[in-house]
Amino acid sequence: MSSTTPDRHATEAKITWVKGTFGAAEPSWVINPDIRSIAKTIRTLDLLLEDSEIGGQGQKREIGRAANVPISAAGEDEQAYHDAQLSISFLAQGAFNKLYTVTLNSAAHELPESSIPCAQGARIRSFVLRISLPVDPIYKTLSEVATTRYIRERTNIPAPEIYAYEWRTSLGLEPPSSDDGPRSRRCNEIGFEWILMECMPGRQLRHVWDVLGWQAKEKLVDDLAGWCLDMFKLRAGKIGNLYQREDFNELDNRPGVETLGEGEYVVDRIVSMSFFWDKRLQMEGLSRGPFATAREWLQARLYALKSEYLEQSLDADLDEDDLEDLEFLNTLIEILEANLNEFFPAEEVAEQDSYALTHDDVTFQNLLLDSDTGDVTAFLDWECVSFIPLFKAASFPHVLQGRNHTGPRPDPAGYMKDEETGQPDQLYFEHLKEWEQTRLRERFLKTMEGLPGGQEWLHVFRDVQQRKKRDFELAVQQCEAQNIFAFLGVRNWLEKCKGPDDEYVSLWDILHG
Repeated sequence: MSSTTPDRHATEAKITWVKGTFGAAEPSWVINPDIRSIAKTIRTLDLLLEDSEIGGQGQKREIGRAANVPISAAGEDEQAYHDAQLSISFLAQGAFNKLYTVTLNSAAHELPESSIPCAQGARIRSFVLRISLPVDPIYKTLSEVATTRYIRERTNIPAPEIYAYEWRTSLGLEPPSSDDGPRSRRCNEIGFEWILMECMPGRQLRHVWDVLGWQAKEKLVDDLAGWCLDMFKLRAGKIGNLYQREDFNELDNRPGVETLGEGEYVVDRIVSMSFFWDKRLQMEGLSRGPFATAREWLQARLYALKSEYLEQSLDADLDEDDLEDLEFLNTLIEILEANLNEFFPAEEVAEQDSYALTHDDVTFQNLLLDSDTGDVTAFLDWECVSFIPLFKAASFPHVLQGRNHTGPRPDPAGYMKDEETGQPDQLYFEHLKEWEQTRLRERFLKTMEGLPGGQEWLHVFRDVQQRKKRDFELAVQQCEAQNIFAFLGVRNWLEKCKGPDDEYVSLWDILHG
C-alpha cells in the first residue's frame, strides 16, 4: 500500500498563515477553488454515486466530461456556473471552508435514480459543497464525515446527510500517468478536500434571534438541552476523534485505538485547533493522542504553547511591547504547568467511558431555524468535534454563554437613540441579549433536570471539583488565545481555589466581571 501520510508540500501550496488584525495567526487561501473544476467534479458524481461500492468514498476513477465549462464572475467570491442541468454558486466562507450551493435539475438531465437521494418525484435537488483548507489534512475531513454520520445514526439531532467526500488530494503527487511528466499535485479536479452534503432548510439563528418570540426561544433551549444530553451519553474511553473504520483502515493500516458500535467506528488522534493552528501541525514532539487522561490532553496543549513561546521569542522583528506580552503569556503557561498536578494528579486513572462526544461550537451561525415556526431545522458544522472529558462536555452551549445580567429587563428608554432610525443603540440590544441568555440558562438547567439521565450531566456541571477542572481548561484556552488580559484573573482564580468549596468563584465569572 502506498503511504497515506499528508504531503506537506501539497498542503503548503494551498494554505498560508498570516497575522490578523490583532497579531494572531489566521489561515489564508494561497489559491482559490476554480468554478470550472467544481463543475467538472459535480458532473462525475452521478456516475460515482450510482456504484454502491464507490459511493461516498471519493473519486476512485477519472471520467472525461465537459472539458470547458463556461463561467460568469463579477468577483472572486461571486463565481457561478449555470446551465440547464447544473447550477453552482458561492454561498459563504468560514475560517477553514468555502461553501457552494449546488443545484441539479433532474428534469433537464436524467440522472440515475440511485445516484443522489432526493424526495420522490423531485425535479430540483439542492446540495451544499464544502471545500476545505488543509489545516489538518485527511483527518479533519474523515472525522467530520464519521461524526456527522454517527450523530445521525444514534440521535435525532438534525445533522445534514453526507453524500460524497474526497480526502486523497492531500497525499500529493501521484505516479505519472503517461510520458508527459508528473501529474499535478491537485489530485482531483478541485484540488482540495471536499464534502457534498444535504442542503438544509432554514435561516441562521443570528438572523432571526431578535424577532424570535420568547416561547420560541424557550423551545429552542429545550431542544438544545435534549441534544446536549444525547451527545453526553455518547461515550468513549479515550480523548480523540471519531473515524469510520473503512476509511481509517486506509491510513497506513492504522487499526484505531478504540472500536465503537459494532466495529464500524474507531477513536484515534484528535482533530482540534489546539493541535493544528498555525505551525502546530508540523510541531515536533507534540502528541495528538488519543489521550487516556485529561492530564495528558492538557499537558500536550501546554507543550504546544511552550514550544510556540520559545520560537516566537527568537523573532528579531518583535518590539519591546510584543516581547513583554510574550513574557506575560509564558509566565501564565508556567503557572498552569506548576499547578497541573493539583487539579489533575499524575496517579489519577480515567474511568471507563469517561469522555463524551461534544459539539463545542453551537453558535448562532451553526443553528438553522424555520422562520415561521421557530423550529430548529439543522445543527451544522461537525468538524473538530471530539470525545472530551465530562467536566468540559457538561457546559452551556455557546449560544447561551454570556455575562450574567440580573435585575429587570433592560428598558430601551434608558439608552441612547440612533439618530437615523430612532431605535435604541447597540448597547441596549447587547444588554437585552445578555438578560435573555441569563434566563435561558436557567431554563436549560430546569429542562435538563427533567430529562432521563440529566441528573448525571447536572452533577458534573455543579460539582465544585469538576468546575475547577473545567476552569483550568478555560485558563489554558486563554493562553491559546494569547489573552494577556487574563493574567491577573487566572492568578486571582488560583488563589480562590484554595478557599472553601462553598465560596468557590469560577474563572468565567472572574474574567467577565
